[in-house]
Amino acid sequence: PYDWPIAIHLLAKGAINIDEMITKKYPLTKWREAFDKVMEGNEIKVMIESNPEEF
Repeated sequence: PYDWPIAIHLLAKGAINIDEMITKKYPLTKWREAFDKVMEGNEIKVMIESNPEEF
């Protein structure tokens, strides 16, 4: 629980590049596939985008 403020601070000041941690991005419509890939060990950290057109 005490890690969140530190993590948010490091992200905000650019000390951590989160893009390097995400192995794949999935649209919300493919959430099941994203979970399956993680559980199979094919992906490490995925991002599920609720509305990719906004990004």
